[in-house]
Amino acid sequence: MKLNILFSEKKNGLCVNFKNRNYQVIFSPNHWQELSKDQRNFFMDNYAFLKSVHFPLMFSEKEINLNTAEPLLKSQFIRMQLMDIPSLAYSEDKSPEDKADLIRNANYKFKDTKIKRMKFSGFDDPNSSIISFSFGKDSLITLGLAKELGLKTNLFMSEEKGAPIEMNYKNKLSTNFKKEFGLEIEKVFNDAMLLHDFDYFKIKSKNQYLLSHLITEYVMLAMPSAHYHNSKYIFLGNERSCNYYVLDKFGNRCYPAFDQSSEWNAEMNTFLAKFSKLKVASLIEPVGDLAILKILYKRYPELAKYQYSCFPDESKKVANARWCGHCTKCARLYIMLTALGIDPKVVGFTNNMLNGEARYYSIFDEQKNESKDNSNKNQNKRMLYEEIGVGRNEQLFSFYLAYKNGATGKLINKFKEKYLDFAKEKEEEWRTEFFGIHESKMQVSKKLKTKIYSIYKEELSD
Repeated sequence: MKLNILFSEKKNGLCVNFKNRNYQVIFSPNHWQELSKDQRNFFMDNYAFLKSVHFPLMFSEKEINLNTAEPLLKSQFIRMQLMDIPSLAYSEDKSPEDKADLIRNANYKFKDTKIKRMKFSGFDDPNSSIISFSFGKDSLITLGLAKELGLKTNLFMSEEKGAPIEMNYKNKLSTNFKKEFGLEIEKVFNDAMLLHDFDYFKIKSKNQYLLSHLITEYVMLAMPSAHYHNSKYIFLGNERSCNYYVLDKFGNRCYPAFDQSSEWNAEMNTFLAKFSKLKVASLIEPVGDLAILKILYKRYPELAKYQYSCFPDESKKVANARWCGHCTKCARLYIMLTALGIDPKVVGFTNNMLNGEARYYSIFDEQKNESKDNSNKNQNKRMLYEEIGVGRNEQLFSFYLAYKNGATGKLINKFKEKYLDFAKEKEEEWRTEFFGIHESKMQVSKKLKTKIYSIYKEELSD
């Protein structure tokens, strides 16, 4: 059976028709129309393929028909998808080759085989930035850093229909954020995220979403905003651990999210240079999670209090709380805050996760069974991060610091029984790794990079 995906232009964005349903992608007023007709068509050709390159994996169909022209970035998006396949197969303990062959052997057909090539004007101002904003720690510290560096900051968020509980909280936070800082969060309303949702299409899978494209899509969706503001930079929240991977038994690199790695960041800049002066960068690439939280809560406490990075639509445990308290995401943040001597209640935690379930923490054996909980889908990909040495060690170090800070609870007791002696031996090594400032290929000017490293040295010297 053939799969047909139809794209059409609307006044402020795009409409995608797939399986007789329409999905809207609506940009901020004027941003879409600021682009020329040729630029909008070029955008649509490439965005259409980004949104359908995964279809052979998701629907097990070989022929994908698009009513757009063959995109300039076709080979790059295919590579992006292929690089993510080993991590999809990792939890199944199977060779990824069968999945990879679905992509390699797919027949993507386009209405027009002539590739459009063009140059976008603008993206000139090196003092102007677009920040991919989510209220997570990475985007909050990026905002703090950018403002301190004297950059113009324009906040961008993708509002997705498949996560109503999450977006409800973010909308509340957005209102209060604007009142306090006078910063408007520019939003793209993106129904098309449902095209990556297995549950929505009633497809059986261990994961809820297929998100190999996610960061790349955020970059594309931010482009009209960057063009409108003449911004040279789009800042992402890709920190040091995004570059870590584990090898599967077949020797393949398995990243929790390949398109968050510095390797893919560099490749995005290579293909963006084909048609624009726009650059994608991460200001937090040299540091890890613990260091980021330490700097955020110490240097930018007015921003830190807005932190929110739970996925309540997936856990479905608690519908009326800021944090579900029943997922690995909540667990990791809870123990890290406690490690830093920060009361998790500051950002709205109401339950004590150190007296909660051990299975949410990768350092305990119970974590291995978490994927059996169908109410907490998508944990396979998140567990991959925890199984990478740095993820596990960072959590061990966090428990150790929490213990030294006098934290109590049944999980602290469990940690002491299993790991305390080992953690004492590793303390200095872990301190260097997780509070260290590491070399990176940060895609910003030398002047900006020097200033950023200076801030990190100031905050992490103790």
